[in-house]
Amino acid sequence: MVEQHGNLYLENLVGRRELKDSLLRLVQTGNNVSLLLQGEEGLGKHTVARALAEILLCRQPCNSYACHKCASCNYFHAQSHPDYVELTLQAGQKQITMEQLRNFTDEQVNLQPLLGSRRVFLLELYAVSPQAQNLLLKTLESGAAGNFYILLANNLTQVLPTVQSRTQIFNLPHLSQEDLQQFTATLPADGRQDAAELKRLAEFSQGNPGFYLQLLHDEAFLRYYNDLQEIFLRALKCSPALLLSEILTELGAYKDKDKQPYLWRIWSFFLYKTSLRRPSCRPVFIAWQKCVARLQANGSFEIQMQAFLPELAKVL
Repeated sequence: MVEQHGNLYLENLVGRRELKDSLLRLVQTGNNVSLLLQGEEGLGKHTVARALAEILLCRQPCNSYACHKCASCNYFHAQSHPDYVELTLQAGQKQITMEQLRNFTDEQVNLQPLLGSRRVFLLELYAVSPQAQNLLLKTLESGAAGNFYILLANNLTQVLPTVQSRTQIFNLPHLSQEDLQQFTATLPADGRQDAAELKRLAEFSQGNPGFYLQLLHDEAFLRYYNDLQEIFLRALKCSPALLLSEILTELGAYKDKDKQPYLWRIWSFFLYKTSLRRPSCRPVFIAWQKCVARLQANGSFEIQMQAFLPELAKVL
């Protein structure tokens, strides 16, 4: 899921008031630090990081925010700011290479600012191997005094403890359902979804705006969602024999590799919600997660479904 690069301003980002206030307080100190912004894919790490970078580089800040008008802001909007550097995955890459990182630590971080008093670096740390992260330690600890580093991670397990200890960690929270409604109001209306469908998509996205946007543009999702919901509700009322005959046959429509991810995520959502209402279903939710993991590892669809459905029968 790609997080878009656009000129979104921190003051206009929906929700997350506490996070925005914390970031502004950090900016107001005037200190150059290493900041680690962590949150799952789709939560908008790049958007927040770039909005923060503009504030850090602005030459005429207004009420702690960027002015969006000065020469520095104009360069930033044009994606040509000489004091702003991104180290991110390039097209076709799965990982940032050691060569890229060495160029970053040996050359980029030692240059002096051209427009102001600091340089800002954005680094996709989730794309840097643990071995390569060791190259960053000296940079984060004793780099140029005018450098501000913004590191991005999907979760802290991707980050070496030695790197964590050299950063200030900020967690990017999910949006509330109210925030998602406000977020929806900022999007161009396409007339494809009615209010009930938008509410269903917002609930399913569980506060992840990137995933929500993906669902909005996935015309097949609602069709599969409704079909899988009907199958799920029937499964909750079926005898064990029918589970392994009728329900297994109906789920077979999602055997294709392009359809399986819909089944994984939609039934995970249904089972999670069911386990909240009926704690006895918690083991079934766990069994489903294990089933999905085996399917993701190219396990046999029929074998995994035949193994899972009896687990569901135990709590009916």
